[in-house]
Amino acid sequence: MMRNRSFLLVFISLTLLVANKAASAEIEYMTTQELRQQIDLFARNHFSGVYTDKILDKDLKIDVGNLDSRLRLARCGHPLEMNVNTPSHMTANATIKTTCAGPHRWSIYVPVDIEVYSEIVVASRTLRRGATISEADLNVQVINIARYGSGHVQDAQRIIGQELTRSVNAGEAIKLSHVRPAQVVSKGDTVVIEVRGNMIAVAVNGEALENGHVGKQIRVRNNQSKRVVDGVVSGPGRVSISI
Repeated sequence: MMRNRSFLLVFISLTLLVANKAASAEIEYMTTQELRQQIDLFARNHFSGVYTDKILDKDLKIDVGNLDSRLRLARCGHPLEMNVNTPSHMTANATIKTTCAGPHRWSIYVPVDIEVYSEIVVASRTLRRGATISEADLNVQVINIARYGSGHVQDAQRIIGQELTRSVNAGEAIKLSHVRPAQVVSKGDTVVIEVRGNMIAVAVNGEALENGHVGKQIRVRNNQSKRVVDGVVSGPGRVSISI
């Protein structure tokens, strides 16, 4: 009886061993080259969408990190799930989480480097904080905008006449966050108050009671009537009132 039981246990063990070997033999594994190619395609499609209207396909470069050639990841029975595991969408470095949902589940995080080349506006010389930007202060260069995140400027006209909120070095990209409308009226300045209506146009001298840039509403005092009124800065030393 004991001999039969021992024989049965040996038989079951051998059967399971053979079955396990057969199951292992049936598993197909992805090559690291295949995986890198799929990640490259995903990253290229993703970041083309992030930088849409800013680049051409030839201006986008993706470098997928190297994978250990000894890595054994079962070929997935479903399309691989991928997402960018990086807080900022516009970035020079990202991590792609790649997941196989089954039947042999696995996940892997793969780093990628992104280069996106586009024309952006840079300072032609060192500019100090508070300077009003002129056309001569700007150049256009093709650089890797992925290193600068969002907010870079591609059309110089958007910032000409604006005032710098910080100093920038020659060749440095100027962002929208670096500029603000230039102050063209200061508190205490003598200004021309232009009053316009359907049948009237009058200009009188006054005093600015606030600082202002073009388009900003400020308070001014009419030097003749001494009345304080609100007007909109229309240019250096000029305030308009519509009636």
